[in-house]
Amino acid sequence: MEIINENDKDNDDIICPHCENSQVFENNDTNSIKEMEYINCQNCSKKFSYIKCYHCRKKISFKNTIYIEGTNLQCPYEKCKKWFCKSSCPLCYRSYIYPNKYLEGSKVVCPNQSCNKEFYKITCPNLDCCKQLVWSSNNVSSSTNSNYSSNDYYKEGQIVICSTKSCRKFQKVNCFHCLRRMVWFDNKYIEGQKINCPYEDCLKSFNKMFCPYCKKCNTFTKGGLETGNKINCIYSDCKKSFSKVPCPGCLKINIFNNGFTEGFKVKCIYNDCKLEFQLINCTHCKRVNIWKNCDYVIGQNITCAYEDCKRKSAKLLCPHCKKLNIFPNGDISFGKNYKCIYNDCNNEFTNFVCPSCRQSLSLKGKYLNGNKVICANESCKSSFYNIKCPNCKNIVLDEHAKYKFGQSIICPYEKCKLPFNYLYKMY
Repeated sequence: MEIINENDKDNDDIICPHCENSQVFENNDTNSIKEMEYINCQNCSKKFSYIKCYHCRKKISFKNTIYIEGTNLQCPYEKCKKWFCKSSCPLCYRSYIYPNKYLEGSKVVCPNQSCNKEFYKITCPNLDCCKQLVWSSNNVSSSTNSNYSSNDYYKEGQIVICSTKSCRKFQKVNCFHCLRRMVWFDNKYIEGQKINCPYEDCLKSFNKMFCPYCKKCNTFTKGGLETGNKINCIYSDCKKSFSKVPCPGCLKINIFNNGFTEGFKVKCIYNDCKLEFQLINCTHCKRVNIWKNCDYVIGQNITCAYEDCKRKSAKLLCPHCKKLNIFPNGDISFGKNYKCIYNDCNNEFTNFVCPSCRQSLSLKGKYLNGNKVICANESCKSSFYNIKCPNCKNIVLDEHAKYKFGQSIICPYEKCKLPFNYLYKMY
């Protein structure tokens, strides 16, 4: 970032972009006409404005509009084609330049040594407004933005209310790859969500999540962050861990300092909400599936709710290492013995679902087929059997543990329907 010398002169003519005629000024002093202010063409009377390229110093003209501070601009001249951005300090009003692209809303320290103060600044995206909105712990002129002068922190994606009463609320996020702005006027952007850049020459994906400790942005450059994932802050002066989960009711962020596990029941922490819900990220499309009635059972096979996915998957929690084992085909059978997929664990375990209270139960070790299971839920304590059909290998549930060894059973599965008797054939 560099301070602009406002007296930096050049001899280029000012040319109207409408009629392409040069403008004639007293004593041929083109520098008396300020950048980023409207000019009425002396020939066609149409409005235009200009700004000088920081690199090649040539004038860039705009039809019927003016350059908006903080906008990244690429010089249109073939021998230059470089990017730059012009802005100004809202505290000392000194102009400065970014010789490359600028990340709107990032923390700025004024390069003017007599000021040297910190602030955040964005432009209202409402085209009839385009007001500069400022966040600073220092005193900011009320003409700049009286609504935000006392706030010292801005975060990409937060809901912003412009100080111009006629403006709509909005959210802004900069693409990590091309640094261009994306705007939401419906307030539906949720921190951490996967964003696909809408600009045709970019179209890349990313996620942005702010650390609740150091308040810095952690960026996932390929859009691979899933809801509730544990994040280790990337900044060396922080390195703390956290998880963030948006409530599907109020859309506010719930923060977990000690980790979050998909599928567990969550109660929104906000007093004006308190919604209970469960969520699972689809193994295939990585989008979140939500159960607002909390009837999801950990380990159950699910079909993704999104129409462009609809693929089956399942996630089973290992009771030893507490990590989720993923089954991309959605082919889990409760009561079946599994070996944890993680090399630092590899322990065997079994999961059940109590048929009475629907609570998920875990057994650390192998389950001996046909053994009675007693629910660990103190308010339930129901008994049941999980019996494997020796023909189709599917699990047959005896809900009230009424089976007596030696009696015949007909497998209830349509593709089997074969009888078996555990007095003679055990698996």
